Amino acid sequence: MGSHAVVDNGTLKVSAVMIVLFCNSGEYRMVLNRRSHMVGRHKGEIAFPGGVKDPTDPSLLFTALRETNEEMGIEPSSLKVLGSLDNVVTSTGYIITPFVGIIKYPYAYSVNRMEVEEVLEVPLLDLFRKELQRDEVHIRDGEVVKSPIYSFDGRLVYGATARILQDFAALLDKVTWEESSC
Repeated sequence: MGSHAVVDNGTLKVSAVMIVLFCNSGEYRMVLNRRSHMVGRHKGEIAFPGGVKDPTDPSLLFTALRETNEEMGIEPSSLKVLGSLDNVVTSTGYIITPFVGIIKYPYAYSVNRMEVEEVLEVPLLDLFRKELQRDEVHIRDGEVVKSPIYSFDGRLVYGATARILQDFAALLDKVTWEESSC
């Protein structure tokens, strides 16, 4: 779908996430979760369901579906997969392939509390609200780097998740989503 895909040189940990969308009262929303404090990495951070590809996973889509099921209890057969976005590479050595899928609302999540502390259902149009976005500026290896940050209901979304959201927003036509009823 995008144009700036990253090629893995073999040193990155291959992983996949699922951007889960649903429609409620004529408005599209996306599902994010706040990671528990029991997980190994990124404790308490807002993220998409997903994780590292197991050696037995036949594909990255399988990984995204498996992880979404393990974390959120969303059955793969309940998700209509629309496609994937460009890979995102993290400073911690991961290469993430995001997929996009739609579920029917309401969906009875079966949340794995070891991994997920809270489920957030964010209006898709919030991706376009300027007051919810800002850039974090920092210096990495002597270079000035700008990274997006989103704020949903007072919760900050940053890092790879925010970059995936920014890429996703760049692909969407705001007017189409505003006018589309689902």
